[in-house]
Amino acid sequence: MKKILNDPKHVVDEMLQGLCLTHNELVDRVDGTGVIYRKFTDEGKVGLVSGGGSGHEPAHAGFVGKGMLSAAACGEVFTSPTPDQILEAIKKADQGAGGLLIVKNYSGDIMNFEMAMELADMEDIPVKHVVVNDDIALEDTQSADRRGVAGTLFVHKILGAAAEIGTALEDLQKIGNDVVANMASLGVALTPATVPEVGKPGFELADNELEYGIGIHGESGYRRENIKSSKAIAEELVSQLKNELNWTQGDRFGC
Repeated sequence: MKKILNDPKHVVDEMLQGLCLTHNELVDRVDGTGVIYRKFTDEGKVGLVSGGGSGHEPAHAGFVGKGMLSAAACGEVFTSPTPDQILEAIKKADQGAGGLLIVKNYSGDIMNFEMAMELADMEDIPVKHVVVNDDIALEDTQSADRRGVAGTLFVHKILGAAAEIGTALEDLQKIGNDVVANMASLGVALTPATVPEVGKPGFELADNELEYGIGIHGESGYRRENIKSSKAIAEELVSQLKNELNWTQGDRFGC
């Protein structure tokens, strides 16, 4: 995969620097970290914090703004941010009503965000979290072990709107858990991802192949086959979602 960049070791740092320069009226960065935060926040409202490894842009720094995230902690490519970085994001997001963490269900993210919650508790900052696990790609995977993928954006948006009108921390957590419980997603890949510092694809996928259900870091999906028409691909994905969510006539879903 061709990429235009300077030094692969500095790609995340330069990306965040560019974001702040381009939108300096809206966001800023905690010096020496991967933390991006809103410049203008409302006192007394719960701050929303999310984050994870870079390489999935515009997630998560691009979702910092009014009605969405208060701060985002950005790790290196495909690498969870550290607990210290997440704590800095919590501090920037806290406007007196605490913070709600929106965490994708990956072991590194879960571990580091939970450690950051403990650090925040030591500083008397009330914090709760919602774990997003919307990926239904692997049939034998229990819902608690499913990966957090594209559905995270729905959680950002819905909770962002709720926080904007002053919803309390405990109520935001309940809303978030309700959203996650009624959400499912499924993806399809045509090409593998390439981490800049590695310089080569993380797996192989032939030019005439696609893979259903592949993870955002290249984790295995549930089936490979020759590329089909867009209609056939959509029918496969929608059929899986219908089975998971038990759609009935008249049901309405966001997508």
